Amino acid sequence: MAASETNTNIITIGGPVSVLWTSYDGSQDREITDINIIKSFDGSIYMDSDRGGALPLELSVYLSDGDDTSHLYKLGVRSGILKYTFKKDKNQLWLETEYSAPRELNDKEIQDLYNFTKSQWIDGAGSNFTGELSDKNKGTNPLSEPNEIYVYQSNP
Repeated sequence: MAASETNTNIITIGGPVSVLWTSYDGSQDREITDINIIKSFDGSIYMDSDRGGALPLELSVYLSDGDDTSHLYKLGVRSGILKYTFKKDKNQLWLETEYSAPRELNDKEIQDLYNFTKSQWIDGAGSNFTGELSDKNKGTNPLSEPNEIYVYQSNP
């Protein structure tokens, strides 16, 4: 293989999310249906506050912490950036986390990465990310867990 060639596999885990407004005290909420408000979250990326907020947070750094995920880190799974993307063809906002790996992951590895990512969305970086977005947008933010979750692997 020539030095300029690469054999990187991309794994994307994500799905459509709702956008909600929640009152400051949490006593009221409602789903946002205004497409312009929903589109305003397109391209939002969770930035790493430990690195001055100048670079995206890479969830892969936490893979080495878990007994059930350290093998993924050792394998070379990297990145894991949380972002919201508006899918024009579906007219939906999606939460996506994209990883890279030196090879295609097998079913067990995909399941472990899926479980790790879902837990980060619900009770880790995802909840912090949506909290930051809510603070910046007067209580309006996309949810941190998709309604349906899809996993894609590709070797671009």
